[in-house]
Amino acid sequence: MDKFPQGMAIIGHNWEIQYANKKMEEITGYTFDRNKARKLWDLYSIEEHYHFFQHYLRAMEKQEEVEFEGHLYNRGITVHVTVHPTDAGLSIFLQDITHYKQQLQALKESEERFAILANNMKDVFWISNDSFTQIHYLSPSFQSVFGMSRREALSKPENVLNVVHPDDLNRVKSGLALMRSKKHQVEYRLVGPNGEEKCMMTKGFPVQNNGTVYVIGIHEDVTEKNEMLKLKEKSQQLSTITQMSAGIAHEIKNPLTAIKGFLQIGAANPDLRDHYQNIILDEVNRIEAIVQDFMMLSKPKSSLQKEEVEPGSVVTYVTRLLEPEADEKNVQLIYNPKSLNDTISTEPKRLNQILINLVKNAIDAVDHGGIVSIVAELSSNDLTLSVSDNGPGLSAQELAKIGEPFFTTKEKGTGLGVMVTKKIVGDLNGTISYKSKKGEGTKVTVRLPRY
Repeated sequence: MDKFPQGMAIIGHNWEIQYANKKMEEITGYTFDRNKARKLWDLYSIEEHYHFFQHYLRAMEKQEEVEFEGHLYNRGITVHVTVHPTDAGLSIFLQDITHYKQQLQALKESEERFAILANNMKDVFWISNDSFTQIHYLSPSFQSVFGMSRREALSKPENVLNVVHPDDLNRVKSGLALMRSKKHQVEYRLVGPNGEEKCMMTKGFPVQNNGTVYVIGIHEDVTEKNEMLKLKEKSQQLSTITQMSAGIAHEIKNPLTAIKGFLQIGAANPDLRDHYQNIILDEVNRIEAIVQDFMMLSKPKSSLQKEEVEPGSVVTYVTRLLEPEADEKNVQLIYNPKSLNDTISTEPKRLNQILINLVKNAIDAVDHGGIVSIVAELSSNDLTLSVSDNGPGLSAQELAKIGEPFFTTKEKGTGLGVMVTKKIVGDLNGTISYKSKKGEGTKVTVRLPRY
């Protein structure tokens, strides 16, 4: 009995302590040798332990087994007590359940906090088995979001799919299948009883508990969020259109004013008319260039006509094309071909336009005697074009505005060239990046896929 895992004591009919094992001594803090044959109430006052004596008396009088929980105040512990009536009196078994009770209380408090969170969440929290044949939990907001009772979904999980828009059903099933192995999200539509639609986002991921795989996640109603994004998009589009309209009016008004003025002067003084022809022609060409840039911006991506192109030939062509312009400013053009023995599948006209725009901008940016360097590299996956200059460079604020309508650092620029370049790069599924620092020049890098 000394090795018995529970505390055990034998109490006689006269309430004297006849035996207590080591575990009982450990739990109660009293030794059997010192307290043998003493009355039970000599160790435990009836006032403080009335709950214990009440159950002991019941077991003694009714000769029935009694189980209960009690607190030993002198030890500060909670015990589970089992009382067996015998011919000799009572056999009492004690088990210290303090740690268990603490864990139970902590679990209860945790469940209460979780209930507060789940009951007040607008989104739907859910737990399912990994095959989605059994839903273990649905938070209360499910009914208001999905338009069906939790009982209906818990009893038959496939009911949830019945309210998914038919066109989105396969995507939802594929998304749920992915959640069994990794974190994933899927957006879809729900169809209400009156035909109204709402947009949903379901996010889920797998977890393991004691060898069992569960999938947990959240159903989020993103209808309002999507509407807000659309409104924001429209607002940004309207802002861009307004900004560009003002820019167009400004950019075209200036040359038109000049043309009108010189035509009036020529009408009043026919002898001077020829002196202004070149100026008028320059202004007309400027208007034409602005219109062409806008036509390029509106050119759809679907009109791409890809063919096999040798990047080296393109760079050589552009370099020769712009050499006269560079020589006029005494700008040195440096071209370093690297690994350009193969071809890429792209549209040559747009590739030419990209490089022309980049090199022209670099030439315009540098002072007389400046340097513009062109580097082209072809890897197994993409073509990289880099154009660097040793011009004045851009500040961080200026760099952040690159590509905005009519932002330019040139005296007579419109900023449309950068927009056009970005548009063409995007059409070719490429990326463009700018690196610049005030006083240290600018480097523009374009990466285009080979296929």
